[in-house]
Amino acid sequence: MVAKALDVLDGRSAVASDIGCAFRVTVHNSSLAPAVLEKKFDFLVNAFHGYSHNYQCQRKNHPSVFEGIGLRDFETCERIFSSSNGLASGTQHASAFRRDLCNLGTFLLGNYKQALDVLENDSRALEESKQQFNVSDEDMDRWEKEQADFFARLGEEPETNTLRIEYVELLQALQAARTDKSKCDSSYFDCLEDSESTFVSETPGVTSRAYAAATSATMRLETQRRVAIERCDSLLRDVVDMECRLGITQRWIPGDATYSETLKYIVERAYHRAIDKLHKLVIQRLFELHKLNIAGYKMRTHIAKLLQTRSKAIRRAVDSYNTAASRLTPPREKLDWAKMSQCGYIEELTMLRSTRNDIRDKPWVKPVYREMLKLRHRIARAKEEITRCNVETCRVYTAIYDETELFSKVTTQLGVSNDPLVGPVRDFITRRIGINSSLLNYIQKIYSLVGFTGERTRGIRAVGHGTMDVGPTSSAEDAIPTNPDDDEDDEDVFDEDEEFQQEMRGLETFLSNLDIL
Repeated sequence: MVAKALDVLDGRSAVASDIGCAFRVTVHNSSLAPAVLEKKFDFLVNAFHGYSHNYQCQRKNHPSVFEGIGLRDFETCERIFSSSNGLASGTQHASAFRRDLCNLGTFLLGNYKQALDVLENDSRALEESKQQFNVSDEDMDRWEKEQADFFARLGEEPETNTLRIEYVELLQALQAARTDKSKCDSSYFDCLEDSESTFVSETPGVTSRAYAAATSATMRLETQRRVAIERCDSLLRDVVDMECRLGITQRWIPGDATYSETLKYIVERAYHRAIDKLHKLVIQRLFELHKLNIAGYKMRTHIAKLLQTRSKAIRRAVDSYNTAASRLTPPREKLDWAKMSQCGYIEELTMLRSTRNDIRDKPWVKPVYREMLKLRHRIARAKEEITRCNVETCRVYTAIYDETELFSKVTTQLGVSNDPLVGPVRDFITRRIGINSSLLNYIQKIYSLVGFTGERTRGIRAVGHGTMDVGPTSSAEDAIPTNPDDDEDDEDVFDEDEEFQQEMRGLETFLSNLDIL
């Protein structure tokens, strides 16, 4: 699918799926990676299922924040599949034109109106909020960056003490290994002394079975002693290596300030990790709860189920936190899941005071400012949508006029040669003219919209059989010439244009193979 899209689509493009975030990684690790990077082809999640992803993923891959997407939600398949069964019998033999292109006028007009409505209403609401709360665009830019940085680091362990922690843990392991080695040495030498006093002195009554048992015990203790020695040697090498990495010239011992400080952090490490994990889950849950304001029963139900799943994870994280908190000196206050599950906003969560990254005082945490950021993203997508609608409207407008020229030349040539296909072709053109007239009517409605920013003139095909300088019109009769003798040079153009001849032959072949015409 991606290879075909790269081959067909030009310029920057994107596709969305339920696993678009993970699929991006897969493609970038495949043989398609060079072509994907060259064409700036990207992947994202669709709007509905995207809310099931964690908030960090949504900030990168959701259509509402993805630049260049416009107001697309990438849920077309969901809507089509949910209502297509009843239409299958009537559309299974329809051409691609009748399935898709006939509806372009309605599609473009509806999208343009939607984008203009967003710009009019949401822009006004955003400006009023900015004035009311004294917020500038620079403030919102800073909030966006702070929020992105926070979620990128959320749940990560600080790296400042990592090497020191590992060093102290190695010292503790080395001390434990040496203690174990001392025990093994004591047991081994005691066994040797007992064996010597029992067998060397030729104590009466000692049997061969007892001798074998004593030998087996001695060998077992010797094996344990050798393993303990090798473990001590291995840990000692690791300790020396870590000392070289840290630049330590004198080995730490219990009682040193750095040793005590690091040991204290090790004791609290499990507690900090439990806090970070719980913090991450709760923050994600609260931000996803904000999505419940989205209209639509199905969306709210879908997100509610996801939150139930995440709440189970939070419950387990609370249990881990309480276990770690009880091991501290003095023990920290335990968290109550029943109260915590009712939290609706981050500032209500008292436990965030204990985290290393307290964000309760950040402006972008407050619901009113989050709503402002949401409006800002939606306005940006609406502007992108209008830009794309302007381009596509011009393309449809240009295609209709170019098709008009093609029809004129085809009917002229078939009439001159008395081709038997002239009747079916004219029948096809008549019906196509009706559809094009409807499309031109929608285009004229787009031109008359208050807020239209595109060009009201036709464009020029990058590849084609030429263009004709025809101004914009709302009438199908003005758009499509009906007299093939109006242009005396049509036959000369036809003879000189090889590409046009290929198009005409393709059209004749297509029409001759159609039984429904």
